[in-house]
Amino acid sequence: MVVDGHSLAFRAFFALPVENFSTSAGQATNAVWGFATMLSQVIDTEHPDHLAVAFDVKGGTFRNMMLPQYKGTRDAAPEDLLSQLPLIQRMLSALGVTYIEQPGYEGDDVIGTLATMGDKAGYRTLVLSGDRDAFQLINDNITVLYPGHHFKDLKHMTSDAVVEKYHVTPEQYPDLAALRGETADNIPGVPGVGDGFAAKWINQYGGLDQIIEHADEITGKKGEALRENIEQVKLNRSVNALVRDLELDVTLDDLTFGTVDTARLNDLFSKLEFGIRTRNRVLKTFNAGTTTAGVTVQPESNRVVLPEVMTITHGDELRTWVDANMPPADEHLHGDDEDANPAIDAGSLIGNTMTCTNAVNHSWVLQAEGVAKPGNASMASLMLMVNGKGAQIEHVDDSIANELQHMLDGYHRSMVVHGYKEQQHLLESVGITLPTPLFDTKLAGYLVHPDFHAESLEQAAGHFLDLHFEEQSSEATQGTLDLDDMDGSSNTQADELQRHAAIVDMLANVLADLLDQRAQFGLLKSIELPVSKVLYGMEHAGAQVDMIRLTEMRDQFAADARQAQEIAWESAGERVNLQSPKQLQKILFEDMGLKPTKKTKSGSYTTNAAALQTLYEHSLDNDRANQFLGALLRHRETNKLKQIVQTLIDATNPRDGRIHTTFEQTVAATGRLSSVDPNLQNIPNRNAAGREIRSAFVPGRDTSRCSAPTTRRWSYVSWPIFPATRR
Repeated sequence: MVVDGHSLAFRAFFALPVENFSTSAGQATNAVWGFATMLSQVIDTEHPDHLAVAFDVKGGTFRNMMLPQYKGTRDAAPEDLLSQLPLIQRMLSALGVTYIEQPGYEGDDVIGTLATMGDKAGYRTLVLSGDRDAFQLINDNITVLYPGHHFKDLKHMTSDAVVEKYHVTPEQYPDLAALRGETADNIPGVPGVGDGFAAKWINQYGGLDQIIEHADEITGKKGEALRENIEQVKLNRSVNALVRDLELDVTLDDLTFGTVDTARLNDLFSKLEFGIRTRNRVLKTFNAGTTTAGVTVQPESNRVVLPEVMTITHGDELRTWVDANMPPADEHLHGDDEDANPAIDAGSLIGNTMTCTNAVNHSWVLQAEGVAKPGNASMASLMLMVNGKGAQIEHVDDSIANELQHMLDGYHRSMVVHGYKEQQHLLESVGITLPTPLFDTKLAGYLVHPDFHAESLEQAAGHFLDLHFEEQSSEATQGTLDLDDMDGSSNTQADELQRHAAIVDMLANVLADLLDQRAQFGLLKSIELPVSKVLYGMEHAGAQVDMIRLTEMRDQFAADARQAQEIAWESAGERVNLQSPKQLQKILFEDMGLKPTKKTKSGSYTTNAAALQTLYEHSLDNDRANQFLGALLRHRETNKLKQIVQTLIDATNPRDGRIHTTFEQTVAATGRLSSVDPNLQNIPNRNAAGREIRSAFVPGRDTSRCSAPTTRRWSYVSWPIFPATRR
């Protein structure tokens, strides 16, 4: 099997969020991890006995000499990806896999040469590549494994598959590509000719050479376009032809694999902070069928085991389950008074004599799921889990609510949650008050690694447990990986809830040990959990706004924007689109004769706010331009203010007339809070308009408003001043 190394690395990089795969030192690892995972999947499925990986080299190739603009429109590869390519090659070397680079040529040419060598030697050869140029290699002995949206859905592109999809043979595919062109490689084709027409001509005339011979016979606009671009098509055909006879310093016998340099692999994986699970999977794949000295597959303690679940439909059933499964209530695990003022002193930061690990060993998990939007939360389901036993609640009636509240009041000191604040919102939506837990895995993960922010439990599991689950995303442009899941898992909502509860339990055990190593259990108890409780109170209470004032401001800003637009149109002499950089460039630099600003990467002149302000200040001797620019800047400013006010109006809860923002406690590594949905920290305050917007935030009935300069400080101050937030 021959692998397109760059193609696989790119797919891995873009399928996995880089922010969730990095070492504590900041080295991105998503491409390395994804490369190892995908390659292991293919090897486990196809069982090749020879393996080579081809990479491109820096600098141009002979194709750039033939076609200077070849691949010229591609964006530069992200630095986080480039930094991982040497790591991927180090990994391959440690795994005993040959990788090949050939100066002056592309990896595709290495692939073409190796595939041809295998074909001549009588081998059945597989080419793993996401590049369609590889289709020209296909014959009875060579098959291209072409990834679909999900990587495991590899299409086995045989000769029949190429004919079925493109209506040409693999030998004719380069002719089709030459006529069609390749946008990704900046190879222009015949205008208006796609796969369909190209295949029609090829089947009618036999191939590109014959099409060119009969070009005068092809009528219509497409025939005319062909005749005008014959030289380009000939060049395209030379460019897309893969080289198949490179002189490589390897033989097929050199491409066997199965002997891993365990010490080198362990050293690399340790530096990349890959866990036992990843190491075992890779070792199992690359040592299949052989015995390698020194290779020991270590036991995995972090496999997800779903709980044995009982569905609760009545309070009596919940009481019975609690009596049968819950550990005895342990008052000393969390202290005697959860509402005591958490004064910070040396003792509270260090914690009591019980370690976090010991406390978590006697804990249980609560995992609620649904929409945790402050002011509009809705709980869909709830799981209680202890010692592998689970109680699942889909609907909370009065009997369950009463019994659940009684249970939480008695057992919360040994409770583990993920996201105390979010869990409070969910439970409050069904009338349940969630007391302070023993442990919050979301907050604990933040203390252990403040530079890492997990958007989901799956991401936290990947980072701290080396467990990776596929997360569906509409933004994945290179397809998705099919990551490890538990044995026999499915995608039902109920199974997901059980899996999440099991992950929280596993995270608690791992993170408790890490907190003990860092002496941070007291920090979690004395600062982060109390702050989380206060933030919940602030989110739940919301901020009162004067809707009448906001509506009037929005309408006034809209009127100001329209007035500025009319002035700009009058100065320009036409109804120019003030949001169009292209039209603004024409008005400013062609019609009004202003000195052009700096160029952007795309080659156009910048029309951002800073550039327009500079133009305005230097256009005093050009009345028309000065008036136009002044109106344009005013239009942009008033439109921005209108959008800010409209965002606040849209965010106001119609039930209580309040804005319920979300305070992010675990995002900034510095410990600073942030506000989202909406961002109440982003309201301007340096001009009269901004202060006017802020004036729409008013005290609620029978309340006063207090301002503090630092968001985090406000959280601490609010604890003793506002007892209502502690309910």
